[in-house]
Amino acid sequence: MISEAICKLDSGNWVGSYGGPEWSPYAQAIADHYAVQVPWYLTIPTTLTGVALQRRTILSVPYQHDILIFGAHINIGTDAAGDNGQLVFLQVTDLESGVSWVTPNIINSAPATAFGGSRTEVTPILKLPEVYFLPKYTRLKFDWSQPTGANVTGGSITWCGVQLSQPRDGKAPEFVATPNGETIRVGSRMPWLSTVGLGRRTFTAGDLAFQMVAGGRYLQYTPPVDCAVEIHDIHCNFFTRAGVDMLPNNVMVKITDAGERGIWTPDLAPIPSTFGSMTQVYPGLPFTKPYLMKPGHRFQLSVQNNNAALAINDAMVTIRGVRLCEY
Repeated sequence: MISEAICKLDSGNWVGSYGGPEWSPYAQAIADHYAVQVPWYLTIPTTLTGVALQRRTILSVPYQHDILIFGAHINIGTDAAGDNGQLVFLQVTDLESGVSWVTPNIINSAPATAFGGSRTEVTPILKLPEVYFLPKYTRLKFDWSQPTGANVTGGSITWCGVQLSQPRDGKAPEFVATPNGETIRVGSRMPWLSTVGLGRRTFTAGDLAFQMVAGGRYLQYTPPVDCAVEIHDIHCNFFTRAGVDMLPNNVMVKITDAGERGIWTPDLAPIPSTFGSMTQVYPGLPFTKPYLMKPGHRFQLSVQNNNAALAINDAMVTIRGVRLCEY
């Protein structure tokens, strides 16, 4: 059973201070089960060849030992084009459980910068909301795409973590205990990312596009969650585009849990106070406290573009958290 107090910071579902990958109580409890813990890195190329709307699928190699993945770094795009990974999209799937990290919706993926920031940021590695336990011999599937018509060539994502070997009783732990007394099934804490496009949706020759017209106001929704999800931060991809300041202070947002109308922001707020950007120190702007979204609930985003004459195209927001499921 999932308690109402599961988002306490002393649990295994933990935000902590920002500044790079860090051990959470959940990660530490798993690692303590192993005698040997060494740094681990895995680079996955996009294999994109500069063709618009191209899709590529890459499978990771199976590893002989268990792994904890803490975060990632993106090396995609060119400065001249003003694209540093925010227009290349990624979906990650665990082939053992079949669970995708990004929620299924019209986009069905997230900007690569929501996974690993950007190669030009002052924060080079974007940590996951909670570490991901990758069992030995398990492969991950990486689906790359350019649904908004970008034509990026090459690039990669590098996953950073710790390889664990010599488990103390000869096998990986099935459950671990956290400081608040909760018992968690190892591997049940899986990343949860939900991307929504802001504004009016358009289709042109298969190109999935969104536009916030000057003075326009829109309502967007995330899909409802199938189990409790702890939300940690929010990422967006449009504070700048091709070297142009998109004047984010003039874009206002109100976030509401659609199942709990009495909470969250009572009025519109400038998005830099709510969203992190791939151009900033905080690619995913952390909440002051994790928010527990109950099963069946979803987020509502009310967004208004107060720019007098500036329309914003292909603005994507990715809400990031961790599933509190038992699968």
